[in-house]
Amino acid sequence: MISLIAAVGKNNELGLDNHLIFNIPGDLKFFRNTTLGKTVIMGRKTYESIGKPLPKRINIVVSNSLKETDGITIINSFEEVLEKYLNSEEEVFIIGGESLYNYFINYAQNIYLTKVYANAVADKYFPSFDENNYNQTLLGENKENNLEKNKDNTGDVNTDTIIYQTEGNVNIKSGEIKNNKIIVPIEKFGLYKIKVELSNGTVDCGAETEFSKSVLASTQNYTM
Repeated sequence: MISLIAAVGKNNELGLDNHLIFNIPGDLKFFRNTTLGKTVIMGRKTYESIGKPLPKRINIVVSNSLKETDGITIINSFEEVLEKYLNSEEEVFIIGGESLYNYFINYAQNIYLTKVYANAVADKYFPSFDENNYNQTLLGENKENNLEKNKDNTGDVNTDTIIYQTEGNVNIKSGEIKNNKIIVPIEKFGLYKIKVELSNGTVDCGAETEFSKSVLASTQNYTM
């Protein structure tokens, strides 16, 4: 199970000069508590900006140039991450940077997002996504006093921490059989357990299958 976790500004601002834009004590505490004891996956630049492995977590760096050292494991490609973790019961966290977020947002089952209601200068951004495609749960609301922004701008801002989830049951009550495959409408992407109910008696009602979608599509074919 792949999850994303990040803190972003009003316009999805994420980072500047290979550093996080916002220094938010409450969000850093949330990040630590959420990822503690879990696997965190990051790009080379994110790892270099942190400067060391995060303690009490399994640290994986996606890189073709770094060599493994104490405390980090190297994976060479995004595809290798998918192969190992997409359908795993273990929840792993993508923690940056921009290219990893852009790639894995289409595969993420959960997105833990702290929204900072402030503008900031950035050169890296979190990808835009349709929030209506997710179940949303507000995890916390905070006011950060004298928040440091870009090291030269401070002020009081409000933050929300929200989890966006794609996992769930989708009940399909119509469809057709073609070439031994069921063709049904799919309105969301993500990882689902599907219950298919077809009027055609060749398929048992309530049959379940599991699939993953990386892009939004109007139909999905799968074999029972």
